[in-house]
Amino acid sequence: MTEPTSFDLGQVLTNQFGERYLQEINGESFSRTGSIAFFKQHYNEKIWGPDRLNIVLGTDSGLLVHYIHQEVLKPDSGIRVLFIELPDVLERLEKEGMLPEPIKGRVEVTTPENWMERAKETFNITDYFYLDAIGRLESVGALDAIHPGYLSVWDSLTNEFLQIGKAIIMQTGNHVFARTGLQNLSENRLRAKSMHGLFEGKSAVILAGGPSLSEAYEMVKANRDNLVVMAVARVAKNLQQHGIVPDFIFSIDPHELSFNNSREMLHYWEKTFFINLYHVCPMLLGQWQGRSAYLGSLYPWKNEFDAKEQLQGYPGITVSHQALGCAIDMGFSRIILCGIDLCFSKEGFTHVQGSLESDVGPFLANSRYQVETNNGEIAETRYDFFSAIPALAQLALYAEEHTCQLINPAPLAAKIERVEHKAWDDLTFEPLGLSVSETLDVALPEDSRANRLAHYEMVLKELTHARSEVTKVRKLAEEGLACNKRLFGKKGKQGDYSAKLRMDQVEEDLDKKHPVFSTMVKQWGIKEFLRLIRPDKDKGWTDEEIEQTGERYYKAYKQSAQSVLQFLNETIRRVQIRQEEEKPKPNLKNLFKQWEEDQQPNRLVLLEQRSAFERHLFPAKMQERFEAFDDSFKEQMTHTETTLKKRLKAETSPMTARNKLRNLFRQNNKEMLTQLRTGILGSQFDFKEDLAALANGYIHELKEDFEVALGHYEQVERKELLEEAKTRILQILLKSNRIEESLPVLDAMSAHNPGKLPYYATMLGLTGRIDAAKLAFNHYLGLAPNDLITRLKYAQMLEKNQLIEEAKIQVEQILAKDDSNQAAKQMLQQFSGVA
Repeated sequence: MTEPTSFDLGQVLTNQFGERYLQEINGESFSRTGSIAFFKQHYNEKIWGPDRLNIVLGTDSGLLVHYIHQEVLKPDSGIRVLFIELPDVLERLEKEGMLPEPIKGRVEVTTPENWMERAKETFNITDYFYLDAIGRLESVGALDAIHPGYLSVWDSLTNEFLQIGKAIIMQTGNHVFARTGLQNLSENRLRAKSMHGLFEGKSAVILAGGPSLSEAYEMVKANRDNLVVMAVARVAKNLQQHGIVPDFIFSIDPHELSFNNSREMLHYWEKTFFINLYHVCPMLLGQWQGRSAYLGSLYPWKNEFDAKEQLQGYPGITVSHQALGCAIDMGFSRIILCGIDLCFSKEGFTHVQGSLESDVGPFLANSRYQVETNNGEIAETRYDFFSAIPALAQLALYAEEHTCQLINPAPLAAKIERVEHKAWDDLTFEPLGLSVSETLDVALPEDSRANRLAHYEMVLKELTHARSEVTKVRKLAEEGLACNKRLFGKKGKQGDYSAKLRMDQVEEDLDKKHPVFSTMVKQWGIKEFLRLIRPDKDKGWTDEEIEQTGERYYKAYKQSAQSVLQFLNETIRRVQIRQEEEKPKPNLKNLFKQWEEDQQPNRLVLLEQRSAFERHLFPAKMQERFEAFDDSFKEQMTHTETTLKKRLKAETSPMTARNKLRNLFRQNNKEMLTQLRTGILGSQFDFKEDLAALANGYIHELKEDFEVALGHYEQVERKELLEEAKTRILQILLKSNRIEESLPVLDAMSAHNPGKLPYYATMLGLTGRIDAAKLAFNHYLGLAPNDLITRLKYAQMLEKNQLIEEAKIQVEQILAKDDSNQAAKQMLQQFSGVA
């Protein structure tokens, strides 16, 4: 991590509560309220929960460290906090004595370069990641980022957290994948591997959600008869608006958020084939009326069915990676990549126009990641896009090994090794011959009632076997729990050593007689097992602690086994409901209950499609139930205030956006400011007008159109942006020597931020407003009595205005604190001469 080394930290101010803070770190944050009250309001109490490690960027001039010591830290809470502070700030705080003594292993302060080493050695950070008991926070000063060094360090810290977190997930597995995989068992009937090699010599286009997708619509439509069109589900709405029906559509995400982002794909079922990862969102797969095939394993445990297949896994965690890997294995000789940009548009957008992300607005957080584009320019990107590039390069190598040419026609997409950049006009295509649907009809087994029922029977057999095995694991856990209670003895009774022997046998039975499902049970409840890890590993164990750990261990086994059994039973019931759907006269009451539980109202339409079911033959009350399902599905497909939309709006704050614009201004980057302003004006941010006014002010100031810039800055009213706008107004006025006009600006700024009082006082003195200047100086020096430079300026102003006795008082106060101050000594000698 790197940060600027030259930054004026300003003076140490003291507020009315006696708290000292650096004015150029915390501005006015604590000037009107004490830090304790501020922190209690700013930070949710749950953040400082028990047995938790928090990594905090910034110390808020040491006040946040004091707050943790005084208000948060409890002897038995297990809370640990590691502060990361910028080196120049840390040096100043130590010099001023503003940090409390560290509590080794509990509360410590370190630098960006050393934080990871300290976090590993002293705090066992990996254990806290395993336990999901770790937080990453910004101090108030780091969030405000008056000191620009916080921005790059926060970016680096975020990226390191993401990398560690992903590694932990890969090591421990993910419970949600197993759950959704089981929920999808009935629908995961055909492996995507069945389509390998079906399209040898053909050309395909993959449509993903990057900004450049909009450039491809017309060319895809113009070449529709010569291309197999493959799309990620999140662009279904965009394709619908442009009249493009894909041949294949892909989705992999297990979360409901994915349904909100991809639901328009459900309109394509008649002509589109759905390829999903086994753990795709069940609301999508369970309501899909067309044909589908799955990637990955069928069951979340080792089994003969999956073992017979050579399961193909593709590098990369995005749906675009999986779609590309699948397309390569289908045998295409050429694949055109559209919307696979992995970088932002010039206006700062992360996704194609018309997407939720694009509708909300451009990416306004600072990012240190940049990539070279296909046309040789440099584009901004973010960590998840940047980290996806190596996997895409791996797939490009895989394509080359399969004699498949990858082409990206977008000039502003990230340049990827082995992916050629060619314009659409330079590409020609041969007719497909057989249509995609004809090719698939010939090669794939029919999706018939008989085949579906055969699949249901197969999975029920495996589920029943799994239930029997997990039941045995649970019984062994219960026996281990009972033995653990006897081992140490209670109420005067001696410990039963035979219990230890039996516990050893229980462990051996779990490991050797039931290895598959004991492992599966552990993975299912991995978090509870990981909670057995003690971060304070060096501490000795008492008999009581050993007994408690044994009890927690077997309880975790038992509870996890019970949870697996419950979910297996739910899965068996779901498969049985699928069997019920195939009957000529199904039990509608049971079907309705399952569909409602799974949030899959469109299965009613699927039932009509697959059977002789005719809703108009039912009585009025049942007709009302049918209409309720129709209405529920319509609501799913049309509600607009989605979780993703709320999250996107919440992720960007005015302060974050201000920091990005200010950095571009400091870099003299008029072009990016202009482009980002365009994106801001097209956003849904409620502060977009103020932000655009600030951007316009920056742009015109860089052009030296100062009067125009002033007009834009004066339009800024948003509280979080106001100080920056006032600062720019002040700079322009002072450069033009317009002192009188600067006074009301400085007055307003000083009321908002006491750190501006010295400048205001100086200007008041220059314009002859001596009494007002004295009030301003005295007010400020009451807050910052150790700011000897400002006190000297005050004395000089008093001397200049023949107020010698008052000037002498200020000089004497300087010398009382620093008797070596030469400027003050000279002034005092001059005063003696005058006397």
